Amino acid sequence: MPEYDFALRFKLPEEAPDPELHVGALLRAGCDDATIGVGRLGKIALEFTRGGRTAHAAMKSAIRDVTRAIPDAELIEVAPDYVGVTEIAAALGVSRQAARKMIEKQVGFPDPVHEGASALFRLALVLDWCARQAERDIDAMQFEVAKAAMRHNFAIEGARVAMV
Repeated sequence: MPEYDFALRFKLPEEAPDPELHVGALLRAGCDDATIGVGRLGKIALEFTRGGRTAHAAMKSAIRDVTRAIPDAELIEVAPDYVGVTEIAAALGVSRQAARKMIEKQVGFPDPVHEGASALFRLALVLDWCARQAERDIDAMQFEVAKAAMRHNFAIEGARVAMV
């Protein structure tokens, strides 16, 4: 069974915002394949290396384990999805300058989802474009993870819109 690397970020329940309080429960719930980040009050992040039939299945099982350990935790992001120039360069195995040049000079490069001091792109769209247009070899597993993360984030955003 393949192993997938991804991250989950959760908002913690207001009655228990200290992430340190949840580490034991997460380990008991099966999150022993994650590095748990507890640096921010009210939030917790988990970096997983988890096996599964697919990246989507691995992510679903990790989300299930976290919500079993922290029932009122709210999933706020699955990564890798939103990436900047540095992450694009790392994903493609090129320098930051080469990635910036690709972004600025290549016709049809995916539009950023956010422009500002630093632009953010969707990794799955960048990898897809690179495979099709730039004829670059991309890591199939990395592409699968990026697509699954993007789908999860679309579902999160869809649920938020429905609540407004």
